[in-house]
Amino acid sequence: MKLGLDRRTSLNRFLTSWKSEDDPAPGSYSHSFEPTRYPQLFLYKDRAPYWHAGPIIEEHQGAISKMAKDFIYDFTTVNNAMEVTMMYSVVDASVISRIMVHESGSVKLFVWHDEEQWWTEFYYNPKEHCEYYLKCGPNGICGANNGVQFDCTCLPSFEPKSPGDWYLRNGSGGCKRRKGAVICRSGEGFVKVKRLKLPNTSTARVDMSLSLKECEQACLRDCDCTAYSSANESMGNMDVSKWYGDLVDTRVFSDLGPDLYVRVNAIDLGTHC
Repeated sequence: MKLGLDRRTSLNRFLTSWKSEDDPAPGSYSHSFEPTRYPQLFLYKDRAPYWHAGPIIEEHQGAISKMAKDFIYDFTTVNNAMEVTMMYSVVDASVISRIMVHESGSVKLFVWHDEEQWWTEFYYNPKEHCEYYLKCGPNGICGANNGVQFDCTCLPSFEPKSPGDWYLRNGSGGCKRRKGAVICRSGEGFVKVKRLKLPNTSTARVDMSLSLKECEQACLRDCDCTAYSSANESMGNMDVSKWYGDLVDTRVFSDLGPDLYVRVNAIDLGTHC
């Protein structure tokens, strides 16, 4: 199965939910592969982002289930002058599987069990609070705390836009630059935030020629540059991204994921050294 855009014909392949369980008319949810510099998988609800898997890169598949990738599907991406697409192919040809967008608002993978004659749900997304788009608002970061603590925190050098809402565990308003934070040619620098689903790359610029250090210097010289990352840093590849404006839909992973270097003022830089 292939999702994405054929640049030659403008054909855009995507999945759509049914309107209801017994009504096959197009429903509210759609699943698509967006042709940004680092292409991204999205689930939309009424054309508004509902779930964002993160940039699709070679080593890390954002919020896609690693088990599904290793044992059921192989994911192949193409991003060139002719197309920007993502292909799902079955690893084991004996396995019968299907992907669907459910009318309740989730992308589901099913595997067929021939002996029992039924479909088993193998994985689905979104599955936890931090996977819903903008759960913690712009410049917020979500880290699932299993209900004991509030899931949302602010990225370094940011503070809640509405402290009252955050006290009530509503982080949708996100975060703003800390009052008095000067981040333009005033001794600022970058703080590394580890193991993330990177922010939405719609406002990012990708450079395939810069090293991570060169990207840092380029971002530092540009006062509008909010953060940078090397998606394939662990593989030694030179493909870096710089973000401008708000950092949207970022979350922490417990075991893997690229690092994000966030621009902070001199005071915050000193506290994180």
